[in-house]
Amino acid sequence: MLVFPFSDCSKKPTILKDYNFNPQSIQEHIAKHLQKSFTLRQQAHKELEKAKLEVERACAWGGNIPLKCGLKKRLTPIKSLLKQARLAYRYAEWVLLETLLTHTPKNYTIKTFKESFLKTRRLDVQYYQEKYTHNENLIKSHPHARLKDLVRIKKSIEPGSDAYKSVGVPFVRVSNLSPFDLSASTIFLDPKRDLESLYPKQNEVLFSKDGSIGIAYCVPQDLKVVLSSAILRLEIKDCNIISPHYLSLVLTSQVVKLQVERESIGSVIAHLKLSKISNLLIPLLDQQIQQNIEIKLKKSADLRTQSFKLLKRAKTEVERQLTHQIKHSSHT
Repeated sequence: MLVFPFSDCSKKPTILKDYNFNPQSIQEHIAKHLQKSFTLRQQAHKELEKAKLEVERACAWGGNIPLKCGLKKRLTPIKSLLKQARLAYRYAEWVLLETLLTHTPKNYTIKTFKESFLKTRRLDVQYYQEKYTHNENLIKSHPHARLKDLVRIKKSIEPGSDAYKSVGVPFVRVSNLSPFDLSASTIFLDPKRDLESLYPKQNEVLFSKDGSIGIAYCVPQDLKVVLSSAILRLEIKDCNIISPHYLSLVLTSQVVKLQVERESIGSVIAHLKLSKISNLLIPLLDQQIQQNIEIKLKKSADLRTQSFKLLKRAKTEVERQLTHQIKHSSHT
């Protein structure tokens, strides 16, 4: 019999340790902080509108009003309100996560040799932490499936630095990947090579397995890029069972992150074996809930795109106004 002690597992949850744990009171607790966050964001929005009007008024008067001082006065409370709103929202998130995923853990785990090494081929202490067992049992207590039963896993290539070009087909690495988009690559491959079979298709989910493990992104449309071997393409087998947008979200959730954290290897560059990725446990929600999540994720992506466009327009307008004021000052 093997005993695995964990010095860091003896800590009790701190956020709600003195709070009455019943479902209704926890929901009210979360709702209170979400409402506080919402109210603070509304106040910040109002202050931002006032600041915007002040900028427009200053521009209309040719910059004669002390704009810099006025803006600083307006922006200071906005920053404070947004900071408080973020803290309130973060607190609500922690309450939810702590309620769902934590309990008062034991500071040891007892396993027989058959239950440990002969089953998992692992004898390192961290692998048997109670939080991993609790997470696995939590998933298995609800509808779920192995990732390999939900998707077809497609691998890419690693052409090597000798194949890099200054122009051609963009070569996307993990550093270009985020849950929200793919950033522009500065590395390219020869377009004459037969690469089309490697291009990501619409509604495939990209998943990083080396370095920064566990980044997932749902491809919005067919892309003419080539992924590095550190990024896998996950093609959904049946969209009636799982939505690609929902899968991209759940792959970055805490329930999957804990599995990735447990199974990954490598002290310098983290790596997750393909066999371990195939066997990740994926919670399956009702289709209606998945559809609602998909709608919200798509709306979030649209708003993100709009915000970048507005930010670019605002930057251009500020530069134009500054150029105009400099020219006006030089003539006077």
